[in-house]
Amino acid sequence: MDDHPVVLAELPELLTRHAQLAVLTAPTIDQALRKLASNAVDVVVADLKLGKPNDADGGDLLDAVARWHPGCARILFSIDPIGAEIARSGEHHWFDKDGDISELVGLIRRVARRG
Repeated sequence: MDDHPVVLAELPELLTRHAQLAVLTAPTIDQALRKLASNAVDVVVADLKLGKPNDADGGDLLDAVARWHPGCARILFSIDPIGAEIARSGEHHWFDKDGDISELVGLIRRVARRG
């Protein structure tokens, strides 16, 4: 889940083409939760910062996923180092947006196996 149009367009295509992963996208938390309610999902990758500063963020989405879909692995995806701190304080994994796509693919595959 990411609110940036370029990420929403390009990342799923890269994951599908290079890693043969099936990808669902959502630009908002509400849309992401609706998709989760109607699709079996192994991993949720969510951007930390979404929309306006006072809006819910990707950490809030992953907290909701942890409550409602406890078997679903969660990755917080951000360029902001605070994402690593948030991930360490909870049950979420963290991936730096500046990282290589192959590293993200590897992380998705590792956490998907753990469930």
